[in-house]
Amino acid sequence: MTLRRWYLIMLFMPLIFPAVSYVLAASFGYDTITQAMPNFLLILVVCSVIGAVPYFFFALVLVYLYRKKTAEEMRKISWWLPWIFIPVCALFLMALFHYNNSEQQIFLVAIAIAFCSVPVGFIYVFFVHILTRIAQSIRLIKE
Repeated sequence: MTLRRWYLIMLFMPLIFPAVSYVLAASFGYDTITQAMPNFLLILVVCSVIGAVPYFFFALVLVYLYRKKTAEEMRKISWWLPWIFIPVCALFLMALFHYNNSEQQIFLVAIAIAFCSVPVGFIYVFFVHILTRIAQSIRLIKE
């Protein structure tokens, strides 16, 4: 596998956690899942499930934009992606809340959830780069 292909695959890996969370909630019931989790983990799960839809479209756009980029350029851009995702996520959530006629303060909720994605995004980018080094050292990735 090439390094470029590796980065493209890793772009879609954050969608696995929300998908598994959704399947577990659907299988065991939302009440069972919420009672079994600590509050901070529940907040992480809810934010990741809510953020999965805008992230999916964000990742699709990135695949299109990455088509002429080298692996090194993709690596450099990856450190900016958590910041770039904030307006994408916030706009999607504001549209979602507006469509549902939410009486909440739409802007503040959308921005809060979008900013919660930043630390998770940076942890994921760091994790991907560590995995990349490991995969290169065991020759899973060809230069």
